[in-house]
Amino acid sequence: MGIKPEVLEKMPAADRQIYEDVEYFQDRYFTYDLPIPYKGLTLYPVTVKDYNEFLSASACLTLNKNDDPQGIRMSHIDYLLSKMKDEKEGPIWSLKFTKILELCLHIKSGLKCPKCGKFMSFEEFYAKYEDPSIQDKNQILFCECGEQFVETIRYKENDKKKTIFVFDGVELDSKDFNKLRKYIMYQNLPDYKDDSWVDKAIRDDQAARAELKSRGGGTATLERKIIGICTNLHWGIEKVYSLSIRKFLMILSMIDDVMNYTITRTGLMSGFASLPKGETLEHWLYKKDEGMYGSAVDADSYKSQINNA
Repeated sequence: MGIKPEVLEKMPAADRQIYEDVEYFQDRYFTYDLPIPYKGLTLYPVTVKDYNEFLSASACLTLNKNDDPQGIRMSHIDYLLSKMKDEKEGPIWSLKFTKILELCLHIKSGLKCPKCGKFMSFEEFYAKYEDPSIQDKNQILFCECGEQFVETIRYKENDKKKTIFVFDGVELDSKDFNKLRKYIMYQNLPDYKDDSWVDKAIRDDQAARAELKSRGGGTATLERKIIGICTNLHWGIEKVYSLSIRKFLMILSMIDDVMNYTITRTGLMSGFASLPKGETLEHWLYKKDEGMYGSAVDADSYKSQINNA
């Protein structure tokens, strides 16, 4: 994942544990696009056909509460809930959140019987509630097996008066949810690196550098990326649709690496191109990870590193 040992030592213990978990997931689950079991839940890799929805909805997973003065003292769950309860933007955050749970955990928002597992959407519930033929509205809340329906996605307070999420009957506290949201990002985006714990000044500087670097480079729509893979690999479109987002992005990157390597290698062998003294041509299959911010993660050490450079 490209985190140097000296940077790893500066990571908060909780983030270091997540990093170690993801290193294990890499070989056990990510490589084979297998779902990840977690706390009684299952985290499924998202496919290309849901690419745009995932990227949009994942904003609810990458919220950094510590960048907001009002969020510093909140738990990760309380901060997300504060966004979902916002009078203006709350509905948008709520939609993003339910979409993520649907895509990644295969949990739909609605009511479910904890005994037999029967599911009832909110649309079905409201339709029955408005049905004049049903006199006793309370009976709608009970399944045919006699058990009362419960919401598939909800929150409540635990014994310690802390807010917890309940997903399909599984309870997650703030630490559990923090792990889950980062696992999902690492599972689906091969180049994702959690830098929420890094000094904000460094993150802002890196974002500005990346934006400048990308100017003039052009952009490609998802449709063009799909066609690009089909053209290069002679695949049918349906095959690309069924790819996980992770493999889709890795294939795109490797196609570009192979093309650049082949062109450069040909130029070197023909004598029409040369590399700077001391540099060697990096093979497309054995690329080095660029890492994350070198060894600087706080503002003072980062400024010193830039000045020395």
